[in-house]
Amino acid sequence: TCAQSNRNHGIGTFACTCHIFAVSSRIGIICDINRTIQLILNIVRQRCMVKGQIARKDDHAFFCIDHTRRTDADTVDVTNLNRQMPALVSTIGRAKCDVVAERLREINPDGSFVPRNMFVDADNIPSLLDEGNFDFVVDAIDSLPQKAALIANCWQRSLKIVSSLGAGAKGDLSCIRVGDLWRSEHCVLGKNLRRLLREWRGKYKLPVVYSVEDARKQAVRPSPEGGKPLIGTVSYYTTTFGCYLAAYVIENL
Repeated sequence: TCAQSNRNHGIGTFACTCHIFAVSSRIGIICDINRTIQLILNIVRQRCMVKGQIARKDDHAFFCIDHTRRTDADTVDVTNLNRQMPALVSTIGRAKCDVVAERLREINPDGSFVPRNMFVDADNIPSLLDEGNFDFVVDAIDSLPQKAALIANCWQRSLKIVSSLGAGAKGDLSCIRVGDLWRSEHCVLGKNLRRLLREWRGKYKLPVVYSVEDARKQAVRPSPEGGKPLIGTVSYYTTTFGCYLAAYVIENL
């Protein structure tokens, strides 16, 4: 969701065992840190709606994460304080995967959370998917090559996948949509992703969360280091994207 995260290669994966009523599912979440945490916490804490039935607290029908493998190579930075759960003054400089694992252990002390401080790229995505034995994969990667590689590998393995498109430089919640990648609009990330995946067009559909709002020019600034511009992100927008992703997974398991 911001250019700095891309430069720092803040890309990782969650492998979660989740239970809805008597249904047990493994969900792989591979993304940059901004939306990863929002998605996980939304899945853990929100009430579940399964086939039109809303779970009450006394039904104990919440998502329960029993096992999580967190892989990330990014560290907490002061610029993360306005929008990322692991970012506190006391955690600046620490590995995000370690901070996230500690938070999840506080939510579910009986769970198994194994942080792995490593980069996720096109070379290791196949093994991550094959080892995970996932029922559902959530993609919220901002870096295009890794994003396209993950989606293509899921299609090749017939794995269910939902993808998040760009949330940077946007803020109107009423413009958020869930639809097919090939029909998404007003999203540069979606446009570029369609270009990389054009050989798959007509063979597969990809459910995506995106915004039809045009990017706000005042939220995009040149990088003092050159290269990709800095794209501002507002905290509630990535959180809402996470809610949409969590809801899609719950409804479509």
